[in-house]
Amino acid sequence: MAASNSSVPMGTYGNGAFPGNLPILNGKNYDTWCKQMKVVFGFQDVWDLVQSGVEPITDTSTDVEKATFKELKKKDYKALFIIHQCVSPDNFERVGDALSSKEAWDNLEKAYGGATKVKKVRLQTYKRQFELLQMEEKESVGDFVTRVTKLVNLMKGCGESMNDQSVVEKILRSLTPRFDIVVAIEESKDLSSTTVEEIQGVLEASEQKLNERLEKSKNEVALQAHHNQAKRGKGKWSGNRGRGGYQGSNAKDNQESGNPNQKNGGRGGFNGNHRGGRGGRGGRNGRGGFNGYKGFDKSNVQCYNCQKYGHFADECRSKNESQDDEARVAKQDESENPVILMVTTKEDQRCEGVGVVCIRSKNGDQAFINDVLYIPGIKCNLLSVGQLIEKDYKIVIEDRMMKLMDSNRKLVLKAPMSRNRTFKIELNVMNHMCLATAIERNDWTWHYRFGHLNFRDLNMMSNKSMVSGLPKIQVPNEVCEDCVQSKQHRDSFNKDVKSRTKSVLEVIYSDVCGPMQVDSNGGNRYFVSFVDDHSRKLWTYLIKRKSEVFDVFKKFKAMAEKQSDHKLKVLKTDGGGEYVSKVFSEFCEAEGIVHEVIPPYTPQQNGSAERRNRTIMNMVRCMIRGKHLPKELWGEAVNFEDAVKDEKWLNAMNEEIESIERNNTWELVDLPHGKKAIGVKWVYKVKLNPKGEITTHKARLVVKGFLQKEGIDFNEVFAPVARMETIRLVTALAHHNNWLMHQMDVKCAFLNGPLDEEVYVVQPPGFTSKEDEFKVYKLHKALYGIKQAPRAWNKRIDKFLGDIGFSKCVTEHGVYVKNCAEKGTIILCLYVDDLLITGSNEAHIREFKVDMMREFEMTDLGHISYFLGIEFQRTSEGLILHQKKYASEILKRFEMDQCNPALTPSEPRLQLSRETEEKDVDSTEYRRLVGSLRYLCNTRPDIAYSVGIVSRYMEKPKMSHLSAAKRILRYIKGTMDYGIVLNKPDKKSIELIGYTDSNWCGDKDDRKSTAGYVFMYGGAPISWCSRKEPVVALSTCEAEYIAASLSACQGVWLSNLIDEISNVKCDSVILKVDNMSAINLAKNPIAHGRSKHIELRFHYLREQVGNGKLKVEHCRTDLQVADVLTKAVTVETFVRLRNLMCVKSLENMN
Repeated sequence: MAASNSSVPMGTYGNGAFPGNLPILNGKNYDTWCKQMKVVFGFQDVWDLVQSGVEPITDTSTDVEKATFKELKKKDYKALFIIHQCVSPDNFERVGDALSSKEAWDNLEKAYGGATKVKKVRLQTYKRQFELLQMEEKESVGDFVTRVTKLVNLMKGCGESMNDQSVVEKILRSLTPRFDIVVAIEESKDLSSTTVEEIQGVLEASEQKLNERLEKSKNEVALQAHHNQAKRGKGKWSGNRGRGGYQGSNAKDNQESGNPNQKNGGRGGFNGNHRGGRGGRGGRNGRGGFNGYKGFDKSNVQCYNCQKYGHFADECRSKNESQDDEARVAKQDESENPVILMVTTKEDQRCEGVGVVCIRSKNGDQAFINDVLYIPGIKCNLLSVGQLIEKDYKIVIEDRMMKLMDSNRKLVLKAPMSRNRTFKIELNVMNHMCLATAIERNDWTWHYRFGHLNFRDLNMMSNKSMVSGLPKIQVPNEVCEDCVQSKQHRDSFNKDVKSRTKSVLEVIYSDVCGPMQVDSNGGNRYFVSFVDDHSRKLWTYLIKRKSEVFDVFKKFKAMAEKQSDHKLKVLKTDGGGEYVSKVFSEFCEAEGIVHEVIPPYTPQQNGSAERRNRTIMNMVRCMIRGKHLPKELWGEAVNFEDAVKDEKWLNAMNEEIESIERNNTWELVDLPHGKKAIGVKWVYKVKLNPKGEITTHKARLVVKGFLQKEGIDFNEVFAPVARMETIRLVTALAHHNNWLMHQMDVKCAFLNGPLDEEVYVVQPPGFTSKEDEFKVYKLHKALYGIKQAPRAWNKRIDKFLGDIGFSKCVTEHGVYVKNCAEKGTIILCLYVDDLLITGSNEAHIREFKVDMMREFEMTDLGHISYFLGIEFQRTSEGLILHQKKYASEILKRFEMDQCNPALTPSEPRLQLSRETEEKDVDSTEYRRLVGSLRYLCNTRPDIAYSVGIVSRYMEKPKMSHLSAAKRILRYIKGTMDYGIVLNKPDKKSIELIGYTDSNWCGDKDDRKSTAGYVFMYGGAPISWCSRKEPVVALSTCEAEYIAASLSACQGVWLSNLIDEISNVKCDSVILKVDNMSAINLAKNPIAHGRSKHIELRFHYLREQVGNGKLKVEHCRTDLQVADVLTKAVTVETFVRLRNLMCVKSLENMN
């Protein structure tokens, strides 16, 4: 709790002493802080004022009332002062402007107390923690009960009622196995009358008895640690010098030889690669039967042990075995009260010291054995089992193997049973020199503290007083091994270049850096650099795509040669595709430039450009961070390494993992033989509201589905969704009937879909289990990214909707309808995990929402306002559907937000052609532009024809095609807030009326006609299309007839859909055509000579007219709304037809 770290000076307020230490609100401890503050307010007798406030006085108030008000106001200021003292500086802004203690208290309660919905969410989290809570092995009963009580109090603060029986039962079932007997006894009793305090007392008494039993067992069992004396010099079988090792046959042979000069090779108990350890020694004249120094003049050799000349240290007789063993005990203390040890030889062995032995495991970890008794006369080293148990270690003996584990069940060591039924442990003793120099070194401490910062910079920080308390650092002579291993890199190429150029532009180095995480103001994601080898001058150019490098290089070449009066001779680059294209090579060859491409994986040869790019990016990052400059576009985390640095993304990832586990999506298993686990990655997105503000940070764990194999990992993948014209139709129907529309979102929808196939995935980055890091997850349900995830989710929700009474529409599988005689109708549009709901009975809709939230984890977004990028806005004239925010994003994306607006999306009588000699443009960027415009057509039928025209040239676009696309952007610039309008409900206008037209031979390349249609329902457009007819028409009659036939298919489908989702049967669809010949041909097979060649499928129109499903009526040309969908018209005609199509401005409607 923050109170322990923050306090205010003690003072006296009122009649009593004010408490010295006050709790401080830091934003995370509100519940605890609130309880403590209530006690403080009660102590100061101001709690009533904080709750109720002070009643204001009036002009008619009496003197007594005014005096009372003054006293109460004084106490209120005291309470406000207390609140000011008990909040952190970050939270002071919430209460700084408050004029009363009640206002300040209410502000904090709103900020941290949370609304009812927030408390419910918190309560679910606390409940989950409560159920998963378990007592740890080394945890005491008191600590565990405190943890349980704290969590119970948090749940009670969120409105949960918890009785003592539930808490007692939770405590009993969460204890460690050593309390099993106590738990069995207590559970046999009546727990309804048992309090938490009583059960805590029983458990603590049992815990005390268990601890006493462990104390009695101290020193009752010993483990023998046989000392394999490490050999400084090898025995008779080795010629290596100075390395220890396991005791081999050489030591055994030496011991059995009976040599009186031989020392006991088994003495010690530790083994390892440390200097100073010895094996069995041979006679005086050699080491284990082999004299490694025979014939060597040792008269000038000085022993570092006794400092005398004539022998080596390992031949020195001044250092005996007991000294070796004694030296291994660090921090040795001589005992004032000597310990006498009884051994089986009936001889008393005196303890000459107590200390600590430092050992090293095979993986390099260091450990210390405390309270080691140094007894020179004992024959082997012993390790006490009683002391290990006393230190909370656990010993398991099975299959003739003893395992020692710490309190966290982590294996510390293991030892096999020897012939004499003891357990032999092989350990490595740390180097003597290390033990002898175990002195605190401040210079190394500061080096580690600053993340292994070099000592030069540490001294610079000390000299400039940049760090408080940083002393003058003395540079040590030793080398930090961690720095050497962690900071090593490939050797740099020779910096002393002998063939340095003598003039500018002789050699130019070039490299591309990017893509950057965030686009620049101009939408650039890369930059290309050019470095002159002679002058080291640098030129940089910002580019959007790597394909622009060639154009930039030509500009650089012209500029550099003009300014320097020198010709560019050699260009050195890497082998990136932007440099080795055919056009690039041909240009260099034509200009006489030698283009040298460095070999793969040798960036050092292009080091000048590579290093300059690194320098530039370091400068950019420092300036942005140091000056707190805003990023032009909102940023998204693009990889896991960036995301883990941001708390918002960490919370998003934790929420995703919790959702996966809560839905029982996977299970951690061993990967079966023959199976392959699919990789996963984190994808980060932010959700925006209609104003473009960030509302949610979303982290999604996505499977790399592109690695799946069809027939093995998946079969069927199709999943239906509601079409856009269906959503507009349902919206028009709801608006006409004055029904409210609701929106819901399924959280982690794909996690609810069960899988039929057997799929395994790797553990996600950042959430790998340390104990089972080599295991994989077997999927029970789908994850985002796998091929069958949409279909699995659709099957899951389709089944649930059928179970609660919904029926799927035959004509549109993304729409469900539920009809009930008493409760009315509910219509549901399903678009993956987004639900659009409307109906005649609001209570019935609320019941459906409850059913959905009970089955799935849902987000209720209330009445519809923003759905699939479309904004729904009510005005005085009706409901308007527009994409103003999306239109603004398109203009910024393609750098047209500052362009001059146009009155029409296309120039009148515009004729585009595929066969032109114009310059090609970037097809990728052109497709991005056209794709963005096509989605904008969902609420903008006025641009459908223009977008359809530019869509025909995406394979090989020319400059004229790009100009036509930019003309559409100019039109959008002046009409960003335009959208389709659903006027106020009018019973007379609820008809489905279609307008169809055709522009004969409108395409200049293949002379095919352009057909267009628009269907109005309730006076608003719900479906429209502008497309090229599939065949060449021989006349305007034939072109209009084919267009009407295409429109008839859409009209019949819309009619059938209306019949299914509404209780009112749709009358005949009216189709408006402005060509009498086409109308007559639709009604009767006349003019056989002009129609006999028309394909059979187009006569579907005549069939539907014959059975009464369609009515074809004549329409005046000036009222033909579909005319704007077939050709580019004049401004006056376009504006008139746009108004007839009910495409209007939001600003004008308001």
